[in-house]
Amino acid sequence: MTDNKWTFEFLRTANEKAQGLQFRESIPNNHVLVFEDCKEGDGFHSMNCYFPFDIIFLDQHNRVLKSFTMYPPNDLISCPQNTSRVLEAEVGWLDSNKLQVGDSIDLGEN
Repeated sequence: MTDNKWTFEFLRTANEKAQGLQFRESIPNNHVLVFEDCKEGDGFHSMNCYFPFDIIFLDQHNRVLKSFTMYPPNDLISCPQNTSRVLEAEVGWLDSNKLQVGDSIDLGEN
């Protein structure tokens, strides 16, 4: 699915990935953080986050594997098998964009 109203922020370096949504006051509508080069067992948490958010696991073809809502400050989750990328977005982002497990997300890459 392609939707040009989405804004993707690609996190590629270790520092960018470590920061994620920590210490941000909010996340704009349809602004999505994309964690690159993820794999099974990589951990994500909601420490130092000020609002709940959705975490979405994608495979190598950007198909949705699973999603969960993370609630600060103590949620912790690991990437499931076949994870290649992880998205962090506003709560309900998948539903509001009519996306579900198995759908592909066009990240607007070359």
